[in-house]
Amino acid sequence: MLRIRACLIRLQLNLGVNWHESTFSQGMDFAIRPFAPPDTPACLALFDSNTPEYFAPAERGEFAAYLASPGGGLLVAEVPGAGVVGVGGYYLRRAATAAGGSEGGLAWGMVARPWHGRGVGRALLRARLAALWTLDARAASVRTSQHSRGFFERAGFVVIRALSDGFAPGIDLVELRLEAPGQVDPGTGSA
Repeated sequence: MLRIRACLIRLQLNLGVNWHESTFSQGMDFAIRPFAPPDTPACLALFDSNTPEYFAPAERGEFAAYLASPGGGLLVAEVPGAGVVGVGGYYLRRAATAAGGSEGGLAWGMVARPWHGRGVGRALLRARLAALWTLDARAASVRTSQHSRGFFERAGFVVIRALSDGFAPGIDLVELRLEAPGQVDPGTGSA
């Protein structure tokens, strides 16, 4: 199923077609689609809705620069009538992993505060991982805070390191990693 979904995402990203999900507990439909420059104000509003708990205010300029030049894929989740309610980036590193292949990464994932816990983040995560697996990434890593750590752990990520106040005072840096389906984790030797 993941391979099929990954192929669909590749086609949809290349062709600009929306990928629809229906995972909200309220049964509402939403679309995950590639970011476009006119989405910038909505994405900055998403950042603001998650400040200061999830992001330090000083990171806003870095996020704005990322939106101007993502350096990889960038997806948004859009709800009819509500607009853009989530955003998340992904990229492929050129460096090879211990098992061969490239390492993928996730960047600047966030959901509007009123939409937390409604399936948007899970759908964006699935879409970004599927895109990375389609690009033959052997693993994906993410640098996040202690506030989002559990979200990624529930998706199967494992903590690689944690640094108290690593992003800003009160916002720890937590680095997590997920092996691609069918890959062997070089640390444990298991798939």
